[in-house]
Amino acid sequence: MLALDQSQWTAAGLKSETVMHLIRRLWPTGEKTVLGRLLDALAKRTTRIATASARGFSPTITEEIVGAVGLEVMELALAEQTSGQSEFLECSFDLAVQRRAFKQAAKRKHLGRTRQFPTHVSEDDGAVTDGAQTVPDDGPSPEDLVAEREFRALAPAQISRALAAVSNPDHRLAVGLHHLQGWPITDQDANRQTVSTYFGVCDRTIRNWMRTAFSEMRNALGVSHEQ
Repeated sequence: MLALDQSQWTAAGLKSETVMHLIRRLWPTGEKTVLGRLLDALAKRTTRIATASARGFSPTITEEIVGAVGLEVMELALAEQTSGQSEFLECSFDLAVQRRAFKQAAKRKHLGRTRQFPTHVSEDDGAVTDGAQTVPDDGPSPEDLVAEREFRALAPAQISRALAAVSNPDHRLAVGLHHLQGWPITDQDANRQTVSTYFGVCDRTIRNWMRTAFSEMRNALGVSHEQ
């Protein structure tokens, strides 16, 4: 895209991280037409991600959360100085927006957020279960613990690269919630937000997602599974 004339820049077919980078390059030039198109595309993507992350609130509160997140993203996109937060949007846009939506939702948890537990087909045995119910958590396996230690040892740039390699967005978000946000996979306290209740699936399914995600991340970073 950078090889084209700026008048030909478009968000079509580009990752959000790339769109964010193009906006950051255009903003100091004073160009308005192309910049406006890119900002509009980025705003729509931000709205989609934030809306999904704020599910469970009333439409009015959800709109409030989405608006607050959208404003934060636009301010970072058009900030005069590059910051760690704006760079994170260029490295892992979806996760950065989700984190902001979760923070905005946490500020409004007293407003009566309801949980949605969709019926889910178990990946383990094909059985249809109520997502609000979970099987007892057997805890992480030794392989899971090794993978978790590897993830915690990664540098920020490596984390962004590793997460980008996770093909399933739900798997990627589950890793982010558990390892970056500190959410437990399950908890005895029914009022505590957990990864399993957020997705409406059992603990075992979440751990299977994690194993798949860690395998993809290891491959992306060139880490041997035998290490």
